[in-house]
Amino acid sequence: MSKSVLVGLFALSLTAGILPDQSNGSCLETYKGYVDALKDRSISPEQRIGLRRWALRAYNACETGDVPDVERLFERLDRQRL
Repeated sequence: MSKSVLVGLFALSLTAGILPDQSNGSCLETYKGYVDALKDRSISPEQRIGLRRWALRAYNACETGDVPDVERLFERLDRQRL
């Protein structure tokens, strides 16, 4: 994984906040949509696995209420070009 991706993912981890009214359905729908979209991208298997792991971490943060805007978090993750 390139250094720029790691820096970007680190920046994503700094965006965590607390929002207790985050909908769990929104977390799951956003996660599933992102993972399904990964299938269509032409990236290496290693890159796909790395992105799926980060997506799962973002989903877990969303489930616990640590992410104020899960859609924006996944959009930032998607902008990370590997």
